[in-house]
Amino acid sequence: MTVIAAIVQDGAAYMAADRQVANGWTTHESGPKIRMMGEAIVGLSGAMRAAAYLRQHEPLVSPVVGLTPEMVDGWAQGLADGLHNWLGARGHGKVDDTGKIQGVVLLVATRLGVWRIDSDGACLRILSGEWACGSGEDFAIGVLFATKGSLPGKRLRTACEAAIAHNMGCGGPVDVLTLAAP
Repeated sequence: MTVIAAIVQDGAAYMAADRQVANGWTTHESGPKIRMMGEAIVGLSGAMRAAAYLRQHEPLVSPVVGLTPEMVDGWAQGLADGLHNWLGARGHGKVDDTGKIQGVVLLVATRLGVWRIDSDGACLRILSGEWACGSGEDFAIGVLFATKGSLPGKRLRTACEAAIAHNMGCGGPVDVLTLAAP
């Protein structure tokens, strides 16, 4: 159970997440669910064993000429495809009635936008530049909408704190990472 929220604003990327993990009815605090991967911040919601895949995946590296949204689309889709294959090969994740692996969501924030990656291989660029995932995502998205115009870090922290206050699957301290504007 998780809440991860991301914002891209004025050429900078921001992401925040809680630290609580659940195994059945047992919850405990984990390490950070968000990490820097080169020119991207990546948050992991769902099966935390997928963190092993993230440690193996190449970070997003900016070429000398600079990143384009299309370059990030390609890197993010590669991340999605690799995650899907990695989970499937290890028998991880729930398989729904269509045969798709469910249960893991990655949120990716770069200076160019926010992407949602699902364990079934789906990769979607979020056009609004802000989004959330995890069991507390509805609360977080509501706060992000209601706080437009405030500072990004404050908005993210408030979004995660709202999810922690109203969703028993979210908890612990909130981590915030920033990828500053160039």
